[in-house]
Amino acid sequence: MLEKTSNGVIINIIVKPLTKLFEIRLSEMKIKVSCKSSPIRGKANREVMKEFSKIFKHEVIIIAGHKNSTKKILVKGITLESASSVLDELNR
Repeated sequence: MLEKTSNGVIINIIVKPLTKLFEIRLSEMKIKVSCKSSPIRGKANREVMKEFSKIFKHEVIIIAGHKNSTKKILVKGITLESASSVLDELNR
């Protein structure tokens, strides 16, 4: 689910677009993200990067899965411990 790199932490997520609200759910070692935006022209991807940047307080970019529901995001400049702590807080 989390992978440490020299640039930060990579997180695997599953995105479901066109929902009523933005929500992150952790279940069975998976991170499922519901977003309000449509997948057309990258709107859902931009919403995911914006919201994750707010949550982690670091820049977030999608590094794989731009046109798929399964994505890899990179949280730049964060430690594995910090990323794990933020996700733990979301799970409460």
